[in-house]
Amino acid sequence: MPALSNRILIADDEQTSLLLMRATLEKAGFEVSTAPEGESALNQFHTKPFDMVMLDVEMPQLNGFQVLSTLRKEMGGDLPIIMVTGRDNTASVEEAYKCGATDFISKPINWSLLGFRVKYLFRDYQNLLDLQAANARNTAILSAIPDLLFRISTSGLVLDAYKEAKDNLSVLPGQPLSNSLPTDVAEELINEIQSAHHDKKVKNIGFTLKNSPNQIQHFEARIVSINEQEALCLVRDITEHKESEHRIYKLAYFDTLTGLPNRRSFLENLTQKIKDNNIHAPNDKLAVLFIGLDRFKVINDTKGHAVGDAVLI
Repeated sequence: MPALSNRILIADDEQTSLLLMRATLEKAGFEVSTAPEGESALNQFHTKPFDMVMLDVEMPQLNGFQVLSTLRKEMGGDLPIIMVTGRDNTASVEEAYKCGATDFISKPINWSLLGFRVKYLFRDYQNLLDLQAANARNTAILSAIPDLLFRISTSGLVLDAYKEAKDNLSVLPGQPLSNSLPTDVAEELINEIQSAHHDKKVKNIGFTLKNSPNQIQHFEARIVSINEQEALCLVRDITEHKESEHRIYKLAYFDTLTGLPNRRSFLENLTQKIKDNNIHAPNDKLAVLFIGLDRFKVINDTKGHAVGDAVLI
């Protein structure tokens, strides 16, 4: 969040107070503009917004409370607005805060402390803006994550769900994880959550859910411990990835025509069998049987490759 510009608008119908406040705050490093009454203050604010407003309560046309209420409606509740008045009774203080005042300064003003007090208010306002910016960034990041993300206690209670449902998988805030997942999967996740806290490491766990006899979804959960009581869990649907791996494996190790293990699969298995024999049964012998189809080329040449493929199958 960019730093505030330190612009302050002061509205007061007492010229002496106005000049003294301006001089004090300019000495403290602020850029100060002044207005002799409430309507002028609003006009200046609409022309060039300020980072803080200081309002005297008693002013002609629009008093400080009226200006305060108008600014709160227009700017919301974050802008620091300080009420400055000679009235120090409880009713005035309550009215100021009821209208949305950030702080209240009574006259006579302690000029030696005014600059410090305003600086602290500016610091709090900057911290508030920084926090809002950080929250906005975090919200944007969470919204951009396509996966199911939830906060869970070490006992298995779902505390928050930033995305409550994803790819037929859902969790319910305030409910045990076992209400959303099969008991064995929920127990495994909870064990990994506790393990993540104990080991101080990120844990990964895979699990499957069967939506129907012929449809299985694969998921991967990534678990990060937040503290002793809770953890963050990110669940990703990796079904497509698993299916791609399976297709690549089949293409690499199985013949596309017959579905039988191919030459690569044969050679790797043969190599492993020889190694196993040398280690576990060095005196045993291993036989390899080779079968050929005589005159198969004649079938392809006379009947066509489609018939030849059928013969091979």
